[in-house]
Amino acid sequence: MTLLSLPNELLLDVFSHFEDPHLLFTLSTLCKRLHLLALPLYLSQIGVYESLSPGVCNITIGQHRTEALAALQTALFLDAVQTLSCTLPHAMQLGQDVKRLARVCAALTSVNSATLHVNPRKFLDDSSGDLNPLSFVDCLNSLLEKSCSSLTVKSFRDRWTDHKSRPMRRAQQPSRVLSAAALSPAAMRAKSLSTFNIHSEILVFPHVRAWTIDVLNSFPIRALSISAPFQIEEITDILAVTEIPTLLTLALHESRITPAQLHAFLARHPQITHLRLEKLIVPPLHERLPSRALESIVTLTAGPTHVAYLLHALNRLPSTLQCIRILSYMTTVDLQGANSSLHHVVSFLAGIPDLRLVLPVPDSLPPHCARHRPLLPRCRVGIAFRLQAGAWLSRMHHPDPAAQVAGLHREVV
Repeated sequence: MTLLSLPNELLLDVFSHFEDPHLLFTLSTLCKRLHLLALPLYLSQIGVYESLSPGVCNITIGQHRTEALAALQTALFLDAVQTLSCTLPHAMQLGQDVKRLARVCAALTSVNSATLHVNPRKFLDDSSGDLNPLSFVDCLNSLLEKSCSSLTVKSFRDRWTDHKSRPMRRAQQPSRVLSAAALSPAAMRAKSLSTFNIHSEILVFPHVRAWTIDVLNSFPIRALSISAPFQIEEITDILAVTEIPTLLTLALHESRITPAQLHAFLARHPQITHLRLEKLIVPPLHERLPSRALESIVTLTAGPTHVAYLLHALNRLPSTLQCIRILSYMTTVDLQGANSSLHHVVSFLAGIPDLRLVLPVPDSLPPHCARHRPLLPRCRVGIAFRLQAGAWLSRMHHPDPAAQVAGLHREVV
């Protein structure tokens, strides 16, 4: 009796008892039958592959599992991927890993959602020429060609990377002569991307910037998130030439754009319904917003000072506004600051009959928090106080919710 004479069910039972999963990979190279039995089991045991249904799976490649890319390249059973997540931290093999990932993506029939973690400084530090931003764009094009609807590119920084390093100047960009990255014709034809999260500097590198702009201007993007605190001019350059008619949700985090540039972008996108601004420059109160900015806003999320500015700077409060979420936990100092910055817009809030105000608070409220009642307008407001631990205080819907602040009742909902 030989190994191949055993039925598949018995082979899978035997393979599941292997202590070393790498033996499964070795077996998968012997013949197609063993490949289809052993390789999925190997990838599953090392946490890379999760079968959801026949022909559909999740792929998760952690920072210590990049060797699995070589195995994935040989996989004959991969078809549609629901969620693809890949972290590529190793400097010595980053160029090879990026090319392997591109080949894996090219072999798939579809990818619904993809998240890639890459250390962009490795592209700048590479002197061998094996790695450059354009090779990474080839990988991104492969994803878009597979009808990817959600794409997130994040910066991965290991413990040796200085999180507080200064912004990379233009003179520090790659010295090799590179042509601008192009959006592939096949990706243009797919046009399935609806969520784009730019959380890495690599997407605003000089030779990649044109690709990023083409994606923003060509795809029916409904949700856009930008977080690139180390790039200033590049982000503003991109926003200045971008127009997305389908955009409904915008989130900006530490992007360091000027208020004027942000307001110009908002004016070109009056259809935005959900806006989140975190750690951005807040302009003085006398600066007004363009007439069409935020005219369709439903949910506004920002720090208390920025919320106060936006409500004050609007020519009129949109009738579509339903929820205001104030960022940062409300310590005693935060309560005082929020109370001061929101005091002059209470009358505006009172004009909205049904408004939900979300105020994050610490686990232990100051006993004297009732002194800050002006923070809550005397109008019909649905209020949710979020606990730092993840629980929620009671959601109140009361003609005078400020009267209940002193006696907050905790309950998990």
